[in-house]
Amino acid sequence: MTARLRLLLLLTCLVAAVALGVFILSQSRPVRQRALVWAQALLADAVGREVRVEEVTLRPWAGSLELTRVQVARDATLADGPLFSAEAIRARWS
Repeated sequence: MTARLRLLLLLTCLVAAVALGVFILSQSRPVRQRALVWAQALLADAVGREVRVEEVTLRPWAGSLELTRVQVARDATLADGPLFSAEAIRARWS
């Protein structure tokens, strides 16, 4: 094996390891919880009402984020009832 071929093999393994690491980290509970809190805060700030999201599915390799069971409050809080609810909302980026 030449040095050039070894370097190419090492770089390929490194890229594969980084991709696998990103996949594993994106599926961990703390990362999903952080994404859930971030999505709720961002949406609540944008609409000026309480927003509740039940689950977040993050797929960085596909460039997508899915929010499941989203509720937006009629007034300031959800105790007053929901104004809007959706089963799922998907966002994609490239």
